[in-house]
Amino acid sequence: METKLEVTTVSGQDITLKDSKAEGTEVVVFYLATRNDVYNISIRSTDFPKAFTVYGDTYMKTTDEDVLPYLFKAYKVVPQANMSLSFASSGDPGTVTLTCDMMVDDDGNMLDLTLLPDEDEPGE
Repeated sequence: METKLEVTTVSGQDITLKDSKAEGTEVVVFYLATRNDVYNISIRSTDFPKAFTVYGDTYMKTTDEDVLPYLFKAYKVVPQANMSLSFASSGDPGTVTLTCDMMVDDDGNMLDLTLLPDEDEPGE
C-alpha cells in the first residue's frame, strides 16, 4: 500500500517528513524544475526565408532489395505557400509539413546524395 507522506521542511538534500515513523523508510521523490533557457519559435511571413539549404539522412533501396544509407544536401529549396501543423497527445507529438520546390543555386548545384559506407566495414 502506498502512503503519501507530508513534507514539513527541505534544506539542501535533507527532507523532513511530518510522520516521524517514516524515518528509514524508502520514499519516491519527484523534482519539479523551472527552466530559463526555453525559447519561442515564431514563424511570420516577414521573416520566413525565401530559400534555404536542406541537409538530411535517408535510405534508398536497390533493385536487389538492399537498403543503403545516404546523406543528402538540397542546395536551394523554396517553400511553397502551403504549410500544415499537427499535434497529438501520443505517438508523434507534433508534425510540421512544409512542401518545397528544389531550385538550382548560383553554382548550378541542385542535390547531392552521398552513399555512406557500411558501419561494419573499417574506413580506409
